[in-house]
Amino acid sequence: MKRPYALCADRLICRPSRTNSSRQVLKCLIVIVERPTSVQVPHIVNPGETISSTEYSQRPGGKGANQAVSVAASGSKVDFAGSVGDDGAWLKEFLKERGVGTDLMLVHEGKPSGRAIIQTTPEGENAIFLFPGTNHVSYPTNTPALRPYHTHLLLQNEILLSDTVETLQVAYQQGVVSIFNPSPMLSPEELRLFPWEKLSVLVVNQGEARTLLNALGKQDKKLADFDGQTILNALVSLPALSGLSGIVVTLGESGAVASFSTPGGRETIQLPAAKVKVTDTTGAGDTFLGYLCGSLMRIPGKSWNVKQLTEALKRSIVAAGLSTERPGAMSSIPLNFEVESQLSAYHT
Repeated sequence: MKRPYALCADRLICRPSRTNSSRQVLKCLIVIVERPTSVQVPHIVNPGETISSTEYSQRPGGKGANQAVSVAASGSKVDFAGSVGDDGAWLKEFLKERGVGTDLMLVHEGKPSGRAIIQTTPEGENAIFLFPGTNHVSYPTNTPALRPYHTHLLLQNEILLSDTVETLQVAYQQGVVSIFNPSPMLSPEELRLFPWEKLSVLVVNQGEARTLLNALGKQDKKLADFDGQTILNALVSLPALSGLSGIVVTLGESGAVASFSTPGGRETIQLPAAKVKVTDTTGAGDTFLGYLCGSLMRIPGKSWNVKQLTEALKRSIVAAGLSTERPGAMSSIPLNFEVESQLSAYHT
């Protein structure tokens, strides 16, 4: 049996977790957006409006890099396979210092790395726009990111969709557990053409879930009023998603709700958010995804039961909650011992 090991991309690969004596691999596909620029603003800027920021900072991050660091912080081993420009070569060492394997990272000379501009309000709300840079440079076909020792794959939508689909198909053929968060959101046509039957677990927030429902067949003017459980039930009922082993809908301050196939049948789990004092929500979703990926790596294959899944979701929710109490994205990701110390205070 393979030991847990993950790959994320651009691509991130998680090495064997020491919490399991068998060999398991988690592979997470993750993208680096080099040096997100964060500006503190009184409110998210409106069309045609010019406002002054009260604070400015640059930090390493991006959804893929954040998720890679989060998987490592959860106690699982992870490698990153992706692309940066020569202006982002320093990120290899930065990620390595945080427990992320970087042997599969590629540096493209003369090309700019991806960037993100993040607006953050005093209430902790944020808005983000992206410049893809090397995130949209295709990974070489003669250098496969998914290796035979990987057991899990974590994907999001910051790299070329063709690369995402190709890696997902390879993962399916190799029996790798795949997790996908379609963020930034795909177009309606891309959502309809996506090979959902190859995917294991889908993770979306409420807005992403509504977009999915509209694109895949359930067009309802009342979607905006649906609560988390209703949204989840609607996703589970979609024919295109009927083959998924798990669907998770994150609900922000309301926690998360999930539906998973288990040996005992389909199980629904609904959990509240952790009680925290929110400073900055940037990166909370990436923290949740990384911890969820790391937690699922502790379970061989997809042989999970409702107790294991509940514990995995609890850890992910607590980790995401802790991250919102600190500024920044990658810098706010809590370590495993911090999450474990807060689990006893988390009440369902």
